[in-house]
Parts: sequence; C-alpha cells; structure tokens
Amino acid sequence: MSPDTPLTSWSLSRRRLIIIALLSIVCAAGVTIYLSQSEGESQRTHGTRIGQHEEKGLRQTRDAGAPGPTGPQVNVQVTTPTRRDLTYSITLPATLAPFYQTTLYAKVSGYLKWIGPDKGDWVKKDDVVAIIDAPEVEEQYQQAIADYKIKKITFERLNKVWKEAPEVIAKQDVDVAEAAYEGSKNLMQQRAVLRDYTKVRAPFSGIITARFADPGALIQIATTSVTNAMPLLTLMDLEVIRVYTNVPQEEAAFVKPHVTEATLSVNEHSGDVFRGTVTRTTFALDPATRSLLVEIDLPNKDHLLQPGMFGEVTLVLL
Repeated sequence: MSPDTPLTSWSLSRRRLIIIALLSIVCAAGVTIYLSQSEGESQRTHGTRIGQHEEKGLRQTRDAGAPGPTGPQVNVQVTTPTRRDLTYSITLPATLAPFYQTTLYAKVSGYLKWIGPDKGDWVKKDDVVAIIDAPEVEEQYQQAIADYKIKKITFERLNKVWKEAPEVIAKQDVDVAEAAYEGSKNLMQQRAVLRDYTKVRAPFSGIITARFADPGALIQIATTSVTNAMPLLTLMDLEVIRVYTNVPQEEAAFVKPHVTEATLSVNEHSGDVFRGTVTRTTFALDPATRSLLVEIDLPNKDHLLQPGMFGEVTLVLL
C-alpha cells in the first residue's frame, strides 16, 4: 500500500458525509414545502365552506325580512324629533299661609259682654264679633256730649251779641268761647270713637280659626302692648293662599315676579295641580340661609288649600 492511501480514504469518507447532508437538507426542504402547501389548501377549503355557510345564512335571513347576523340584535325605539325651548326647573319645599291673618284684641278695658262667632265660623268685614261692657267709657261719652252742648250754646250767644252790639262784649271773649266750643266738639268725637271700640269688628272677611275668651272674662286694654292682654279671636282670609318657599342662591337670580311660572302640589290632593306665577320676592337673600324668600298667591275659592300645609313648589326658571 502506498503512503497516500489513508489520505485518499479520508477524502472519500468526507465526500460521502457531505453528500448525505445535502440529501438530508433537500429532503427536509421538500417535506416542509409539501406540508405548507397542504395546510394552505386545507385553510382555503375551510374558509370557502364557512363563507358559503354565512352567505347561505345571510340569504335566508334576508329572505325572512330580519337583519343579518352582524351582531346581537337590539330593540331600538324611534321617535320624531320636535323643536321646542329647553326649560330648567327646580322643586322646593313650601309652606302655605293665609293671605290675611290677624288676632283681635280689645282697645278698651272691661268685661266681655258678648262674643258671637266661634272656631270655623265665617264673618264679613265690619261684622260685630264681640262687645265689651265698659260703663266708664259710656259715662265719659255722655259727659263729653253735655260739655259740647253747653259750650256750643255759649259761643253762639256771645257771637250773636258781639255782632249786634260790638261795644258790649269784647271780640276776645267770643274767640275764647269759640275755642272752647271746638275743643269740646273734638273731645266728644274722641269719646264717641272710644265708645265704638266697645264693639269689636272684623277688619276683613274670613274664617275664625281660634277663640280665646268667653262671656264674663275681664279684658285688658291692648293699646301699647299685647303681652298682658287677652286676645279674643284669630281671623284668617282663606280666599287667597300665600305659598312661601326659599330659593337657593344659585337659582335666585332667575326668579322674576309675575314672570316665573310655579306649580304647587300637596300630598293630600295628589290629583290636583295648582298653577300660578311668582307674586313677589324680598329681592334680598337671608344671610343665615343664603336663600331668597319667594311668595306665590293662589286663589282658593273651594278652600282646598289650608294654612299650615306642607307642599312642593316647582319653579320654571328658564
């Protein structure tokens, strides 16, 4: 064997390995290409079937008149748009009060001789509701009448004499008599007014809501103070009701008297709605609550609304 024989054998073995590696690579590449083509063909076939199925379902849905399966079905309400002004309103608690309310006192002292109406009775303006027995007032009135009469006669006599014979009587005496006559006349009128105060009259038409005294009670005069005086009656005018509510500072600027519309509702009359407009405001906010006092006058002919009720007022601000 020649010296180059081992080298030749090694070269042949190396060549074989290279050839085998190349063949392996070629085979692997062929297998990969084949699998890729097979998977693509399968996907195209599956996609075609799905597309055909969806197209068939869509065609059936259209034939049935229903929307296609593009997503979950949602019920939608359709309305016709209209053009109107936007409004902003607020609802606030409200208190009801009578249009007029007063407590009647006596202006002369004496015993209660008679009191007519009781709670719930209706009285008219200037009706006599109570009579005070005051003998002193009657005596003062009669004395004022007598004094007036004598001073009137004196003045007329002196005046007549002065006109007929001016030298007999001085003009000053006539003037003094005239002044005394006028003073007695004014005193008599004053006593007449005071005598008329023994009859307590209703200052306006309304309903008696409270009665505090019965016949025989000693009634004290209430000219300067009512703390120690006994009240007689409380009278309310219910033909018109005042509705009071307080509007917060944020909305106070939007409230306009005789412009802002208002709606009142009360639980006792849930089926009735009382409508009106803002009648008046204080135009100044209460520093304690930072709110504006608003009043709404509502007619109350049927007396459905009662003073002291609690309700809710809705004000349309815009």
